[in-house]
Amino acid sequence: MGTILNQPWEDVADDVTGAIEKAVQPLLKKAVDDIYGGLLDATQDYLKDNLAFNIASRISTAEQEASNCRREIEREREITAELLSACIHAAAQFRYYEQLHLAKGTQDGDEKAHRNHELATRMEAAIAKARGAA
Repeated sequence: MGTILNQPWEDVADDVTGAIEKAVQPLLKKAVDDIYGGLLDATQDYLKDNLAFNIASRISTAEQEASNCRREIEREREITAELLSACIHAAAQFRYYEQLHLAKGTQDGDEKAHRNHELATRMEAAIAKARGAA
């Protein structure tokens, strides 16, 4: 201790400061590493949560869109069935009128019969196509 008292105070202050810095550096490094590690963990947890939320949101949106598509397909099937039924009825009516006009035996009747024949044929082709036969 006597040697410290014989030194100029500036030298003693430098020695003490150096000793403190040497002792504190590992503690500071550990503290900084701990803080950095904590930040990385927190950021990683945030990113994982954010990713999970985004994936869940997109899945939910896709499921909703799929549900909407299924409803639309069902609605279009119902409309298609109604249209097919109407075409079947129309084709039968055109064939009926074709025969009625042919039975007249006149040029006007033949022209009307021909027109009804064309319409019935178009309806029958549409029916065949709707049923997958054409």
